[in-house]
Amino acid sequence: MDKQINMLVIGSVNMDMTVAFDEMAKAGQTVYMNGYSYSPGGKGGNAATAASRLGAKVSFCGAVGKDDNGEKLAGVLKAEGMDLTYLKRTDEKATGFAAILLDETNKQNRIFVYSGANRCTTPEDVRKIDWSKFDLLMMPMEIDDEVIFEAGIQAHKHGVPFILDTGPARDIALENIPGLDIISPNETECKVMTGIDPIDDTSCEKAAKLLIERSHAKYAVIKLGSRGSFVYGEGVSKFVPAFKIEAVDPTAAGDTFTAVMSLKYVETGDIVKSAVYGNAAGALCASRAGAQVSLPKMEEVEAFLKERTEA
Repeated sequence: MDKQINMLVIGSVNMDMTVAFDEMAKAGQTVYMNGYSYSPGGKGGNAATAASRLGAKVSFCGAVGKDDNGEKLAGVLKAEGMDLTYLKRTDEKATGFAAILLDETNKQNRIFVYSGANRCTTPEDVRKIDWSKFDLLMMPMEIDDEVIFEAGIQAHKHGVPFILDTGPARDIALENIPGLDIISPNETECKVMTGIDPIDDTSCEKAAKLLIERSHAKYAVIKLGSRGSFVYGEGVSKFVPAFKIEAVDPTAAGDTFTAVMSLKYVETGDIVKSAVYGNAAGALCASRAGAQVSLPKMEEVEAFLKERTEA
């Protein structure tokens, strides 16, 4: 990036346990695992870490419990160079936790999340933020609706561009979030929020129009996994194809896409170019195992794009 972007991420941070296997167990069946591991995760933590590695100056607003996982996660975020002024430590609930079931045969995952301390971030915490410092707000939905609404109000009030990653899937009152620049669901989230399965350009455009009508965002960017992404708004309606890779683990690929796409959008104002960068970063992430450990740096994304362009 030519200029360092001051980015605020409000969201969740979890300790992830990933369990890898060759086939999903049926009811009453026992199968052997290929292995398991612990790593930092949470959609907010993933996006914040991705943005920090890509060169942004990141402040993280969220909550962890006063427990070992909370201490470890705070240490990880700090080691990534983040400002943790707005990270709350609470004894109300344990630190968020996610169990990730990774089917290595089909390269698919199933994720079970305990929100825990992530539910302890409040609208009052959002109002206490010094919004004058930030060029961008990026926020996933692994947090209470009231916090998302208040973040939208404050970002709009202070003229801070707001990108909303609509994971995990739920139908939220988008009409209550003012000033959205970009709304970005994946395929599942898109279907939950619009009732439309984005299987081709026609259905993607129909769903994107509905998302914009409800949210009044400038753009809708639908993440389509291994197919790529679809961009709609401000006179643009375009499918952006994915880069072919050998997929290992899709965990955090969507979070990485949104973080990179958001930074490039604020830097360039070019939504299609931003989606191309997002596709590249998501592909790099999916080609590696784990959540935050798999997140790429900007020089890796640039090198990946150069290699694919010249090939």
